[in-house]
Amino acid sequence: MSTEEIAERSERTVSKFYPARKGQTREEMRRMIGVALEEAVNTAMRNHVYTFNGEVRRQSEGGWIGNKLTGAMAKVYMSRWTRQLKYNLAQATDDIHYFELYVLKYYVDDCNLVMEAIPPWLQVDRGQAEDDGG
Repeated sequence: MSTEEIAERSERTVSKFYPARKGQTREEMRRMIGVALEEAVNTAMRNHVYTFNGEVRRQSEGGWIGNKLTGAMAKVYMSRWTRQLKYNLAQATDDIHYFELYVLKYYVDDCNLVMEAIPPWLQVDRGQAEDDGG
């Protein structure tokens, strides 16, 4: 279902939409695009169907293997997760002179991490190091 304005727009097309009362700010435009993108991703994730044993089924949860959307979402998630992990480690180990993070690599949803051991007495909670007296 579509309208001429969307499907076959020409110079003589009359808009069925009301014109905007004012232009959008950069922040408003960013928010609108974000909401539209979120809805598109959620709709795609809720409606993935596949065939198994000749029966069409809907994916019950999670992303499906091999789909570009699922891969892109995993990359975004792991990028944010990695950035947060590095920040938390830096905050928690600021006073530990020997601590070093040697390797932190990820591929889709797998992470390879090589670092000095964190002392067992150090508790890390959202980047805040707490010494439990050990």
